[in-house]
Amino acid sequence: MLNKIAENLWTVDYPLKFMGLPIETRMSVIRVNQRELVVVSPIQVSDELVAALAELGEVKYIIAPNLYHHLFAAAFAASYPEAQFWVVDGMQAKRPDLKPDRYLTEPAGDVAADVHYRNFPAFRVRDLPGNMPFNEYVFLHRPSRSLILTDTAFHFGPESHWSVRLLAKALGIYGKLQPSQLERWALRDPVSAEATIREILSWDFDRVIMAHGSIIESQGKRRLQAGYEWYLRKSLAV
Repeated sequence: MLNKIAENLWTVDYPLKFMGLPIETRMSVIRVNQRELVVVSPIQVSDELVAALAELGEVKYIIAPNLYHHLFAAAFAASYPEAQFWVVDGMQAKRPDLKPDRYLTEPAGDVAADVHYRNFPAFRVRDLPGNMPFNEYVFLHRPSRSLILTDTAFHFGPESHWSVRLLAKALGIYGKLQPSQLERWALRDPVSAEATIREILSWDFDRVIMAHGSIIESQGKRRLQAGYEWYLRKSLAV
């Protein structure tokens, strides 16, 4: 169930369908301060998962990293009432039933000394409450040089389901680390988005872990830069 990616860093994959496509989703688990666990993008909780996490340490932080990765957050947080439950700003309107301990509103900060986070302000989409941002936060695990994304980029390759591979090829994103066409249509505020992309690319990372698609173990920075080159060119022309 737990896939060890690096020292003090694990992931868990979970089956999920989006518009009928089996894209799967991924939870990241980071251990800090020897025994405290940071859970990013929680999946469906189960007795097996609770037992596996208990072997690693104590769940201290549970983070819903954008306005679209919240399906399992309430049940997961209820299983760990002593943990701090963080959600992004805007979740108040989308999920008023959630009772977080903190709304992420600042542009950047640290969960712990080893884990840095940054808001990614590029995308806004039409949603039920109106024109809402993804309001995603991306994370850097400094010791393992790992960038953790949710929906700011995808990586669908040979390991993906055949139907996902087919669509990715049709959209021109197969084997690439970049946003989907949906995010391209949702682009807003090119100036601040470009500044954020360039800041993230200045971080020290090599591995990229995304919520949907296969993990990129090396040369992740180069591939992310290539995946966003179209946007950097677009923003410079605005």
